[in-house]
Amino acid sequence: MDGKDKRLLVFALARSGCMAYTGQMLAAFKETEWVVFASAFTQELLPAGTRFIKTYRSITELIFNTFWRLPSLLWELRKLSQQGFRHAWFPVFHPWNLFLLPACKFWKIRTCLTVHDGVLHAGENHPLLQWWESACIRMADELVFLSRYSQKQTSRTIGYSAPAHVVPHGMLHSGKEAPHRILPAQPRLLFLGRIVRYKGLELLLEAVQKLPDSAYSLLTIAGMPVNADVIGRPSEKIRYLSRWLSEGEIQQLLNEHDILVLPYTEASQSGVLTLGISAAIPMLCTKVGGLPEQLAEDEAVWVEPNVESIQKGLIMLLSDAKMYERLHQKLLQKRTQPGWDEAVEALLKIIFAASK
Repeated sequence: MDGKDKRLLVFALARSGCMAYTGQMLAAFKETEWVVFASAFTQELLPAGTRFIKTYRSITELIFNTFWRLPSLLWELRKLSQQGFRHAWFPVFHPWNLFLLPACKFWKIRTCLTVHDGVLHAGENHPLLQWWESACIRMADELVFLSRYSQKQTSRTIGYSAPAHVVPHGMLHSGKEAPHRILPAQPRLLFLGRIVRYKGLELLLEAVQKLPDSAYSLLTIAGMPVNADVIGRPSEKIRYLSRWLSEGEIQQLLNEHDILVLPYTEASQSGVLTLGISAAIPMLCTKVGGLPEQLAEDEAVWVEPNVESIQKGLIMLLSDAKMYERLHQKLLQKRTQPGWDEAVEALLKIIFAASK
């Protein structure tokens, strides 16, 4: 494979959400000449030389910039194709992908699309967004999924003809050592991430209400609300941090709490779960979607997505110090397993396969 064959265009135009995945992947790229286009409104740290474009923060900006900024981006894409770029990677969903993917095809640029959620979750599943996502999936030359569950669900529900591959999500972490954890008398519970209906927060709140007052000291619910109707009221033992969180804040929350709870009712995969692995914090997870692909049976307390099962699982984990220590040790081992370098190597093999 010569130098020209290894040149890559990257269209990472989202502002948030899966941009943490994008940033970690780009940081692990080696020996690849790439041009990255990203939203000027993202807060994710991206490589030097990234070309930032004003995308949108509102419907008004989306409409305006689709007519004003997108044509310039398409013109830039045409010039890059004339310079010999023949591969493009779309690591995240963005409305402009619908225009960029066929433009790439027209200018003979082979495309690879990473699919995070081919079938949108409850609370996010607007018919127009689902149609948009489905159309992009059907246009890509190669598809990369983060879990086998997501691939099968997308194939069954949407259908596609492009070759499909599974490259698991790497570990999201700060690079710091995980703290040594011992189960305290009254542990602190943590729910972390965007507050969306499918995350099962209402199940967790109801389950916690059924626990004895002495079982835990605090439940912190930290993340930006998307579906505000699932949020309960704060109390002496329930604290809300309803906003976007910096990496430093996330790390601090993980270090200050004792148990991470993922009461999801559905999930293709979870970046929050990888944060939990990195922090070696024992977790209670519902056995749904692609979560069992990320953690083994003996690496978490697994429950069903209902109040009774979550309550029983919490009581078990809150009261069993030996189980807690065993889970902590398992996660300390797991956090050292291969991550982003291996994911990037697998991705680039998929993208450049046609050049061999």
